[in-house]
Order: sequence, then C-alpha cells, then structure tokens
Amino acid sequence: AALISFSAAGTGGFIFSNGYLDASPEVAHTATVLRKTEVTGDKSTSYYVFVPAWGDREGELKISVNSHFYNSVREGDAIVVATKAGYRGVEWIVSYAKTETEEPARVSGGEL
Repeated sequence: AALISFSAAGTGGFIFSNGYLDASPEVAHTATVLRKTEVTGDKSTSYYVFVPAWGDREGELKISVNSHFYNSVREGDAIVVATKAGYRGVEWIVSYAKTETEEPARVSGGEL
C-alpha cells in the first residue's frame, strides 16, 4: 500500500510542479471543434471536446471542459486554447474559450 501511495503522490507532484513552476509564455491555439462527448459515471459527468492536434502531434486532442463551455459550443465552432510548455516539458492547458471575446475558462493542471 505504501508503494501505491508513493506512486500516486509522485504523479501528483509531477503534475503540480509541471504547472506551478512553469514560467513559459502562454501560446494561443485556434482550433475547430470536431466533436464533443459527455461521459456519465455513478456520481458525476465529464465533458470533452475534440480538436485537431497542433504542433508535432497528429490526430486529435481530447480536452476536458466544464459543462457551461460544453453546452455553449457546437461542432464546427472555433475555440482558442491557451497552453504552456510545462516545467517538466509536458504541455498543459491554461484556459479555453469559444472566442477571443469570451472570458477564458481557467484550467487547473490540464495536461494534454
């Protein structure tokens, strides 16, 4: 049990330090919503939008979003996703918005 707890704590520390210690500039990516999906569990529902990958990535990216944002976008809508490079080299999502005029939704540790 101690090994599992240590492993979980190590993963949490990695994710936390990747964002908290990241001094890189934000980069805005404009993307088109390809599709969206919601996943309902026993006690909660998770919401996702899928956008084309940017940079060196191929395929599409699955982005976890809040219910308000999920309900406000449709397939084909343009969104802006702000990311940072990550202290540990793992790009992470800082915020996302439907348009540049909408107040961005801030994300806590949104790893890609």
